[in-house]
Amino acid sequence: MDDPSIPQDALRIFGTHVGADKAEAQFINKLKANKSYRVVDAVAMDEESLRTSISQRKPGTERAVKALNRNNNIHEPQILHFYADAVMEFTYNKPGFWSQGQLCICTDVPDRKSILDNDYQVVVYAAPVGTKVAPDCKDKNNLISLGWKEVEVDCRKYDQTINIQNNTFARRNQFPLHSRVAATIHRAMGSNLNCVVTQVSKTKNDAGYIWDRGQVVVLLSRTPRLRNIYFVTGGKVNKEEVAKTLLYILSKAPQFYNYQKQIIERTGIRFISEAENGVEGVDRTRTSKGIIKLTSHPFWPMDFQLPDDNICLHGYVYVLLSLKTLKSVYLGSCKST
Repeated sequence: MDDPSIPQDALRIFGTHVGADKAEAQFINKLKANKSYRVVDAVAMDEESLRTSISQRKPGTERAVKALNRNNNIHEPQILHFYADAVMEFTYNKPGFWSQGQLCICTDVPDRKSILDNDYQVVVYAAPVGTKVAPDCKDKNNLISLGWKEVEVDCRKYDQTINIQNNTFARRNQFPLHSRVAATIHRAMGSNLNCVVTQVSKTKNDAGYIWDRGQVVVLLSRTPRLRNIYFVTGGKVNKEEVAKTLLYILSKAPQFYNYQKQIIERTGIRFISEAENGVEGVDRTRTSKGIIKLTSHPFWPMDFQLPDDNICLHGYVYVLLSLKTLKSVYLGSCKST
């Protein structure tokens, strides 16, 4: 990810949040090590409190900070990095000013002391509605000529409160901006990107490299030109190994394939045509080919839909186990038609 041939505006795309967070941290550390860049960090002010009316708010504990970082409704980061020509996105809708996901560019880096002021306003240039790619030249005059507008952004002061545990609540005070340095493949869906950089792996891994065929398909459709996608290799891996890994991923069965195959095998008797009905040699009494294994199911066991009488011609038998009371077991079934 540190190769000098990769454009600075390239979006680093990974399969997991962990991988995206690591890539962004590497990029920021590289900028901070370069004396020609000035990076200013805006640290969010997180608070937590109890439900009671007399409860006093206090600085957020590590538990509260982690809960705010993981919550899908909190889009503001714990630490927001400002540097010259940083491409960012707005995190919520402010009618008449900007909309969530709209691009903006930070042309002037705020002062470290000023940014600590709770009433300080950050100046950015907001992209015209529908713009999905930042221009190469980020000079103010060029941005204005392209329709980008200067806007002043206040901190989003505790607009959202979340319940983290046992009636303990947390909230965040941060600028409503999110850096556009790294993202998950899910977040990148629907985006038109000028340049993308990623790494691939044959299996799911802690680094968050792309490992699924659907992810590769999404990745290949994000840029207008294939040459704008950079596949970074690790260690002694060469280009041929990257190509072989891509072919391996594309040849793998997708996530739902094995599950759908087993479902069809169990209900295959329904696909016998009327012309074959009663024809000698056509087996209409064949039974199920076995159990639908959890390894083939695309969801977690707790997200499974319980079978009903209409789900399968041959019926189902299932077992429910209580994680709280391991002695509690429920045997269920749906009727065979």
